[in-house]
Amino acid sequence: MQNRKNKMMILLLIVIVSVSVIHCQPNEAKIRDIKRYIEVSNQKDQFIQLMDMMLEQYTEMLDIVPGEAWNSIRASINDEIDEIIDLLVPIVDKYFTHDDITELIKFYESPIGKKLNYVTPQMMSELYEVGSNWGERLAENILNKLIELGY
Repeated sequence: MQNRKNKMMILLLIVIVSVSVIHCQPNEAKIRDIKRYIEVSNQKDQFIQLMDMMLEQYTEMLDIVPGEAWNSIRASINDEIDEIIDLLVPIVDKYFTHDDITELIKFYESPIGKKLNYVTPQMMSELYEVGSNWGERLAENILNKLIELGY
């Protein structure tokens, strides 16, 4: 009797774990839609722009490296963009239902969503500049205050 009870408990545990694992895995349609959302919301392009900015900074810092080498590096990194997209999928899946993702896709495919995508890079550039200038002034004010306090 005890043996049968143990087998039933093990079977129940297997069923619970299986259901939990299946429930945690997004289905193929949701994965496809998450990737579509990442694309229509321009997140993929933003990663490419970030990569280009990083490479531009390295190019300026390491001016002894010829342009062909940077072009080769850029091409190899471009091949890895899909990897970051794959890393984003479980995060997006964690916070949004499939219906949420569908609504986000609709938004980004709408006229206002397209406008948001269009103006965001320039807007972010301007916001970065304003924030950077503000941060510099704030740091200066903090240092002056510390000097004023005798530190």
